[in-house]
This record gives sequence, structure tokens and C-alpha cells, in this order.
Amino acid sequence: MQKARQVRSASTIERILDAALVTFRAEGFRGAGIAAICKAAGISPGNLYHYFDSKEDIVAAIVARDRALLTRTVAGLIARDDPVEAIIAAIIAEPVPGEFGLDPVMTTEIYAEASRNPVVAGIVQDFARQTHAEVVAMLAMLRDRGLVAKETDLAAVAGLLMALVDGILTRRLADRESDPAALADPLRVAIGAVLGVTTKDDRRD
Repeated sequence: MQKARQVRSASTIERILDAALVTFRAEGFRGAGIAAICKAAGISPGNLYHYFDSKEDIVAAIVARDRALLTRTVAGLIARDDPVEAIIAAIIAEPVPGEFGLDPVMTTEIYAEASRNPVVAGIVQDFARQTHAEVVAMLAMLRDRGLVAKETDLAAVAGLLMALVDGILTRRLADRESDPAALADPLRVAIGAVLGVTTKDDRRD
């Protein structure tokens, strides 16, 4: 019985988070009210408040869920035969609607709210710190495989890769007709140079 209740609770939480994502994207964080989120989730406000105290709590849960996805994504990149190519493919891949850090609309909205809301700012800063640590760990594993030069400043490169992702996502939002695939070759050269690795283009030569 307890397990069944836990499953139902987890399902309700997922419905709330998914509904909040749709509402935040459509109306913005400030414009999205609890009533609208409840309507999209098909639940009552009382039911929502059983799980979350505020919209900020919902954002924290969304970010935590996406952090778990990021961990699995990083593990998958490391396991690839050509992780540098896998990283490039991940950077230029189609954005995933609703995933913080990957959805340009959602990410921009939350970043904007973070500039005026200290609670959301703390959530974003924690996400950035954890993501940075995750990327540093990934680069360290690649260095152990001889795919990153020993003298590479892993912390600095991790920050650069994160900035690249943020910049590309923002560019997609500003220019929806841009072709991310056109960035593959420049990224290959830039990332290869920063990591001090042999890139796919180098191997063809």
C-alpha cells in the first residue's frame, strides 16, 4: 500500500513539473500563476501545495530532475568511442523543450527571473556549480584515457564548454533560422585546440 502511494505521489509530482514547464514557457515565470499550473496538471491548488510551497520550489524540483538527466548524459558521452565528437553532437543537438540548461526559452526565462529573485538565483547558481563539477570530472576521465592533454586546465575548459552551450542556445533563440550543424567544424577545431587532443579532422589528415 505504501509503495502504491509513493508511485502515485511520484506520478503527481511529474505531472506538476511537466505542467509548470508548459506554463512557464507560455506565460513566463512571473506570469504563470499556481492556478494555471494546477489547471494544466489537472489537480487542485490544495493538492499542489501538498508537494510544493511555491513556484520557486517547483523550479528547484525541475532543476534537480534535469541535473539527474545531465549526470546520465555525461556518463554516456564519456562511454563513447569518440567522446569529443559526442560532445560536439550534444552541443549542436536540437534543444529539448522544457529541460533547464537545454531549452533556450526555459533557460532564458529562469535566468531572467534569477536576476531579480534571490531564491531562483540560488537555484541557478547551485545548478551551475554542480554542472561545472560534473564537466570537470568528465574531462578528468577523458584525460586519463589520453584524450585530453595533461596540462589542460580542466576547470577553465569546463567553464568554456558551459559558456559555449549557453551561447549557442541563446543564439538559437535570437536567430531561429540559424543552422547549428554549421558550427560542427569550428567547434571541432576550437575544442580540439583547447583540450590539446587529436580531432576527427586531424585524423582525416
